[in-house]
Amino acid sequence: MKDDCPEVAETAQEVFNACFLHAERNAMKKQLVINTLSFEVHTEVYDGYGDMEMADCRFTIDRKSRVLTMTDFHTGGMEQSVTLEGGQMAKLLRYIVHTLEIFMWEQDYSMRPDAEDYDPFLDGEEGFFMEDLEDRLEIQPPKEPEGSPSWRVQVEYTNHTEQDICSYEDYLPDRPEELYLSLLEYFESEDEVF
Repeated sequence: MKDDCPEVAETAQEVFNACFLHAERNAMKKQLVINTLSFEVHTEVYDGYGDMEMADCRFTIDRKSRVLTMTDFHTGGMEQSVTLEGGQMAKLLRYIVHTLEIFMWEQDYSMRPDAEDYDPFLDGEEGFFMEDLEDRLEIQPPKEPEGSPSWRVQVEYTNHTEQDICSYEDYLPDRPEELYLSLLEYFESEDEVF
């Protein structure tokens, strides 16, 4: 039985979204292929052994030329490049989209507040704000971040969508840190023995 009533369709969509929370993300993953990526890190990160190290570098990926480049600002901007085989590049780009879900970082890490990010506790509590004003406390608008970002990622997809995410937090969240460590592996010398 099929019902064309908009209320039924809307309710069915809500039930589907509640049952399959990541269906929309998974549908987006199938449509996104990274064309170019630039990832800068200027903060402390944990290495694979749990030790803290200062990272100050930029990684760039170009899908067409299959070149992965790292610029290390600790060494005066020294640049290293690696040309990946077609399969390696495709695997890396799929990992970034499908596993790390780079296209959702802005939402997952609350980089851009939207209408849904209000505090329901304060909903309808106009008296709360009036009390603050009466006590001579000023409600400050959000400040523009000062200084340079601790990390930034810029992505251009083959469908010509672009993404630019930067964070001024003093730490690197989990998935950006995973991206940093996985890209760094391409530039570690094989001679290192621990």
